[in-house]
Amino acid sequence: MKMNESLSNDNNIIINNIPFVSNLNIGENYYWNIIEDMKWFYISRDYGYEANDKVAQYLIERNYTVEEIAKIHNFVVEQREIVKNFICGFLRGCPKHEKEMYKLSDDGTWDLSSHIVGMGKQMVDLVLGNPDLIFTLQKIKIENFEYGFDKAIFELQKIDE
Repeated sequence: MKMNESLSNDNNIIINNIPFVSNLNIGENYYWNIIEDMKWFYISRDYGYEANDKVAQYLIERNYTVEEIAKIHNFVVEQREIVKNFICGFLRGCPKHEKEMYKLSDDGTWDLSSHIVGMGKQMVDLVLGNPDLIFTLQKIKIENFEYGFDKAIFELQKIDE
């Protein structure tokens, strides 16, 4: 299969040899518990750009399979999209002087949204209920929470080769 080719099989989609699996059979609390157990707020604060190495290490040390990691990652992506779309909608409705306080690019908004999801359901709910928090959170965001999942999948596939 060539780079960027995809293959679909029931609820599974494979892109660049990384499985993206539908999360149909497991409840949200399962995924939120995993995310919160990672303690992203602390590892992102303490390890900076190496925080995603800690996410990958967490997933590998707990013996998650590539498929399980992909399912958790998909959940994170789904939640990130909800947060990102909320932030973009909130900013569209803001007066110009408030919009100017938001300094992140589209890519930065993606990273911030992922970072918020990494801090857990309570933080997501807090931001959705108090969108002005994004003006503060944009200042402390360090790294995109999702990169650790890609790193874990890459490491596990390397081990299998």
